[in-house]
Amino acid sequence: MLAVASPAAADDIDMSSPQAHKGGGTTQDFAIDGYDGGATTVSVYEGTSASGTPYCTVNGSGTSCNSLFDPGTETFPLDRPTRTDGDGLTDADYAWTIVATYTWTGGSSQPLILDFREGTGGLDERFTLTEQSNGRLRFQYGETLNFYLMGTSARDLFTAGQQYEITATYDGGTTGNDTENLAVYHSRFSISAVPLTVPTVPAGLSATAGDGQVELSWTAPTDNGGSAITDYVVEVYGDGSWSTFSDGTSTTTSATVTGLTNGTEYTFRVSARNNLGDSSPSDSVAETPATTPGAPTELSATSGDGQVGLSWTAPADNGGKTITGYT
Repeated sequence: MLAVASPAAADDIDMSSPQAHKGGGTTQDFAIDGYDGGATTVSVYEGTSASGTPYCTVNGSGTSCNSLFDPGTETFPLDRPTRTDGDGLTDADYAWTIVATYTWTGGSSQPLILDFREGTGGLDERFTLTEQSNGRLRFQYGETLNFYLMGTSARDLFTAGQQYEITATYDGGTTGNDTENLAVYHSRFSISAVPLTVPTVPAGLSATAGDGQVELSWTAPTDNGGSAITDYVVEVYGDGSWSTFSDGTSTTTSATVTGLTNGTEYTFRVSARNNLGDSSPSDSVAETPATTPGAPTELSATSGDGQVGLSWTAPADNGGKTITGYT
């Protein structure tokens, strides 16, 4: 199964014309000895979900899957652990999930997205994902020249230049190449893809004035674009231009902009950032930083019949806001 969903959602991809090819050996003791492919990052997880610590990771043009569970060997059983009769384990003990970030090329040469393999040549066993023409995807599982299982997405789902997060899951059940059980073998695998993009716009930006500063708060975007938000970019408009407030990296939906001049109006906006880039800026909000006024001066009193009249001079500094009254 294979499908492409809108950002932040993923559906199974429907693989058409599933095929089986004869081949020697068994896919049930498939260990990774090497990696190749055009994916930017690849992570392999135990079980049928991409959660917890990856079993191994590949970054950029790396050629090996560096196992965190068996450091130094750069190998682990993709069908973890090696299946043996009477071992008392269930299918779930053999399950794995591969997550790859890949930018679709749309080329005619059927580029390799990822290739996990056992051995260095010949009929080494492997799991591969490759581009096909017209925006289709193919998966192959088994031996290099005689794959046990193979399928191609039923229709064009991928767009050249678009980055995707592609997830392939194996549920740990037994596989083979006999035609009568082909549908069952294919059901062991599910493949999904999420197009990655920048987040949607943060909403509900509000501002509260302080002494030489303004406190901002907002609501996170409704859609992170398929990639976790890594930072919020706060911009300030003053002196006729926008500038970015340097507050480090934070995923908190609030910030305090400091270093402002009391009594000067500023305009603020916020953008959300993920690994693909920045969202459009939020609606802007204006606020004027201020503090309490200075003390009135030259207070004088004039006595009267049952009363005293007072007068004074207004503070030299109103704190940045118009004085609204005296007490």
